[in-house]
Amino acid sequence: MSPVSDLPTLPPTARLALGADEGWLTSWWTVAVAAALVLALVLLLLALGRRRRSHGSPGPGRRHHRRWPAATTAVAGGALTLALAVNAVVGYFPSLGALRDWSAANLTLDAGQHLAAVDGDGAGTVAGVDVPAPAAMAMPASTTWIYTPPGYDATASDGQRSRYPVLVLAHGSPGTSADWFSAGDVAHVLDVLIDEHVIDPVVAVAFDLNGTGPGADDTECLDSTTGGSQVESYLDQVVVPYVDAHYATTGTRVIAGFSAGAYCALDQGLRHPDLYAGIVAIAPYLDPGEAATTMLATAAQAQQHDIARYAATVAPAHQPVAIALLDESQDEVRAITDVAHELRATGRPVLLHAFSGGHTWTGARGAFPQTLVYVARELGLAR
Repeated sequence: MSPVSDLPTLPPTARLALGADEGWLTSWWTVAVAAALVLALVLLLLALGRRRRSHGSPGPGRRHHRRWPAATTAVAGGALTLALAVNAVVGYFPSLGALRDWSAANLTLDAGQHLAAVDGDGAGTVAGVDVPAPAAMAMPASTTWIYTPPGYDATASDGQRSRYPVLVLAHGSPGTSADWFSAGDVAHVLDVLIDEHVIDPVVAVAFDLNGTGPGADDTECLDSTTGGSQVESYLDQVVVPYVDAHYATTGTRVIAGFSAGAYCALDQGLRHPDLYAGIVAIAPYLDPGEAATTMLATAAQAQQHDIARYAATVAPAHQPVAIALLDESQDEVRAITDVAHELRATGRPVLLHAFSGGHTWTGARGAFPQTLVYVARELGLAR
């Protein structure tokens, strides 16, 4: 793996600001306090019930009825405590703001509405848009979430407006396009890195890589040859041109992903260096997994998307690649390390670094800032 010196060091103020959004929703102290409160409340309700019974002899029906408050509290409180414990492990909701954004994205907002415009002048804006695909691509209706940085002026004329590089974000499986903004807290991360002058302002685009037909919930960004969705074509031929047509972009793009989305970032980025100038892959797989048979009809087609098979053969390019390891097995680490060496041999700067946090959104949030900064610096997009 890369020596520690290759890993960018963030300014202390940036580290502090990034850590400030890791709130009580992901703390085990919260789980412990919730469990203690639920237990105390249940015991209190049971004690009150016994006290009432000591003053009379209600029938069996009333006795059963009086147990309901304690039973209901135990069930509801237990469910809440379990939910908090699961969130402490996977880190899907790092803060109340992330929970709010997820609720807005999945339960209330339609395309064209704002997901967030947070915290005043130093914050970017996130809005959902509908990027329709041709019927032949068999893509389901979805919302693409787009972050524009502080100071972005959509009303300025072409000659006067600033232009921005684009960060394309791929979620994991299962997942949705909202994941990077809720679980990944990416708007906050970008706000901090931009405000602290660590990276240049960017436009960020989170698309939905779910499909229809075979392999619908785990497409790995592939074009199906088994009757399903054409996800790669949708991304490259529809989403990317849409963003360039509707936003002030420079034409420079970085593709980033977590888990299955990291495989997507590597596979798409390495096979399309003309579209993606840099790659951030957090906890990546090197092959399409089950999608090799659900999305692809033949073994030969699957081999064309096996990164370990083709990494050494990609055309030379100055295309920085940052790979974050999150609790992979020894065999997986060896395979990814081999790929990193092969990519370096093609002229690509490669960062390979192990982060803590496990294969969870907690781990992904911890790895994302420095891996993004590494790629941005290699591309001259960092200050």
